Amino acid sequence: MSALSNPVLFRRLWQQARPCWRGILGIFLLSLLSPPLALLTPLPLKIAVDNVLDHHPLPRLVAALLPDRLQPQPIRYGLVALVDGDGTVLRTLHGPAGGYSMITGVRQHGDTLWLGSLTEPGVARVSLSD
Repeated sequence: MSALSNPVLFRRLWQQARPCWRGILGIFLLSLLSPPLALLTPLPLKIAVDNVLDHHPLPRLVAALLPDRLQPQPIRYGLVALVDGDGTVLRTLHGPAGGYSMITGVRQHGDTLWLGSLTEPGVARVSLSD
């Protein structure tokens, strides 16, 4: 009988390895996960290059993991739209400078628009006669 097919040898190996079955199972599972994880290694480099060189925003999942002080900040922008009953946009006013942003309410009185905001400390007034 050859040494590789000796049942006594296999039984002895099983008895030696049995107390470590969790560790052996863990190594086996990690070895199953290593090829897919190896395919993901270029992803952090791609994210870094896109954000630094191309000015792309961070993916939402990555941004959600960042601490609050490193979270991407929204771009301040003001927009008011006049919409008819059918949902057709008739006129828009844009404030790309971000002087008054997060507009949540608009009220027209004569040739003046009064704007309310979620984040601004006061009410804004815009003249329509310009």
